[in-house]
Amino acid sequence: STFGQRLVTTDDETVKGATQSITREDRIDLEELENFAQTFKKQRIKFGFTQGDVGMALGRRYGTDFSQTTISRFEALNLSFKNMCKLRPLLKEWLADAEAAIANGASASDLLEAQRNDSSMAQSGTPTGIQVAAMVNSATEGSPSPNGSCIGTPGIPLRKRRKRTNLDAAQRAALDGYFQLNPRPDHDRMAQIAGTLDLDRDVVRVWFCNRRQKLRKE
Repeated sequence: STFGQRLVTTDDETVKGATQSITREDRIDLEELENFAQTFKKQRIKFGFTQGDVGMALGRRYGTDFSQTTISRFEALNLSFKNMCKLRPLLKEWLADAEAAIANGASASDLLEAQRNDSSMAQSGTPTGIQVAAMVNSATEGSPSPNGSCIGTPGIPLRKRRKRTNLDAAQRAALDGYFQLNPRPDHDRMAQIAGTLDLDRDVVRVWFCNRRQKLRKE
């Protein structure tokens, strides 16, 4: 794989030393990362998402913005191996959710619109996601963004996203009950359920979508 060489681009001797120190297990990890990056880019384009869309979606999910540059560098294998490893599970989870939603009839524009709504497709952000975002975005420090500003400039805090809805035990139990009665409620019924449980209709819609997907996998 050429991935190991692309991670280090400066000194020939450094490249040689790094290559010699790569174990068989590391090489497998490198190949897996390279394969995932290619698959991720292919699926992102297929579904109609831009790199900026993905960064925004991760911001909604984990509470901190990921720059378009970061997503671009991941796809091009131009982040450090450590940051590639940290970013991969976040992208993998987002891709799985996007695939599930699209398989259930949603479009890319539906998902983007849901992300723009008030805490749509909700669950709370995690400290791990925030830490990873800060670390990975710092790898693109000083890189120009599409609007000409700098990303990851020291002293400028990362923009925080609003936390996403966290369903309590009673709401989850109620949704389970509604699902047993009808796993595919129509628009009006979803609105009724959302009103009863004091939730956004999009939250209810995505919960049912994910539950059906989980049931199919089982």
